[in-house]
Amino acid sequence: MSWFIIKIEETTSSKRFDLADFEKDLNDYERKVFPQAINRTVNDVGKKARTATMRELTKTMGVKKKSLKKRYFHTTPSTFRTLSFTWTGRSKPLPLKAFKGKGLKHRSQKGKMGYSASVMNKRRKYKFFKAKMSNGYEGAFYRLPNNKHQRSRSGKVGAYPIKQAYGASVPNAMVQDVVEKIWNKSTEQKTFEAKLDSNMKFYVGKLLKKSSR
Repeated sequence: MSWFIIKIEETTSSKRFDLADFEKDLNDYERKVFPQAINRTVNDVGKKARTATMRELTKTMGVKKKSLKKRYFHTTPSTFRTLSFTWTGRSKPLPLKAFKGKGLKHRSQKGKMGYSASVMNKRRKYKFFKAKMSNGYEGAFYRLPNNKHQRSRSGKVGAYPIKQAYGASVPNAMVQDVVEKIWNKSTEQKTFEAKLDSNMKFYVGKLLKKSSR
């Protein structure tokens, strides 16, 4: 029995495809190209599911696509040995500046400011302020309590009087029902079989062309 897996980590969304019946009806040419076609199909369907899920992920988190950088994810493509495509989300919470937000007007004569941001599509007002650093980096920050400054790597106190604010993380968003639903829909059995059939024809065509020379 042949099992082929496409899964998204951090969730229970692991799809297994049993193609034992499919293999029974293969002719000699198709049996020769079957391993290649399967491996390519797992990767094709996995990549398509990843793209569709990424679109939903940006909506669910309330961030722009460019905020979800490649370093927040890891893809393990299928090989002839594993026949498994895995997409993993890995990161600490994203900086609050990655979420749709804006600075608010001064709230008091003391100069305290507020910051409104939509994290996971839930807009809230935070006691943070928007600032631009000397290196050009812009984000949402807050001062440490009791005027205690964060220690620098050298151990000195007072190097960083403010600390950056963060929102939700990618792994957190990947377990949301609406995100899993898109992944599951993109990896349905009929989608897999249709792509496999297309890849089988492609490789059989190459084999026949090669044998006719």
